Amino acid sequence: MLTSQIQMLYEGKVVIEEEEFTVEVLGGDQLVNSLLGVLWLRTKRLVVDFPMGVLTLG
Repeated sequence: MLTSQIQMLYEGKVVIEEEEFTVEVLGGDQLVNSLLGVLWLRTKRLVVDFPMGVLTLG
């Protein structure tokens, strides 16, 4: 019997307008979407600076 589990791959903190949110990145065979919230992200500017460890959403 094969079982599939959803795993948390990463957890990070995001600050938007001085409010901090925890963002969990999940992965697994049961997830249908490759990126949850992708429709919302299409209307926002997202900049990732890996060397500085900064993600800017606005």
